[in-house]
Amino acid sequence: MMMADSAFAALASEGSSAAAAPSDTVTLPPAQWRVLDSAHAKRNRAEYEGDVDVDEALVVAVIRIGREIEIRIKLLPFPTV
Repeated sequence: MMMADSAFAALASEGSSAAAAPSDTVTLPPAQWRVLDSAHAKRNRAEYEGDVDVDEALVVAVIRIGREIEIRIKLLPFPTV
């Protein structure tokens, strides 16, 4: 189960209204979640421990994933008001 799916399941089990419908979310493959998690961990180490380790390949991957997320968001069916 992907992280987003488990978060949705947790919200749904608590009866949260934020757990609307999975079709209203952007899903990513586990490999992309791992890249984002790695970038977040490196950011935290830099912020809290002063360990700045800039990895160009990771930056490029995060930008690529960010662009893919942007495309997926644009394809979501937003309700008309």
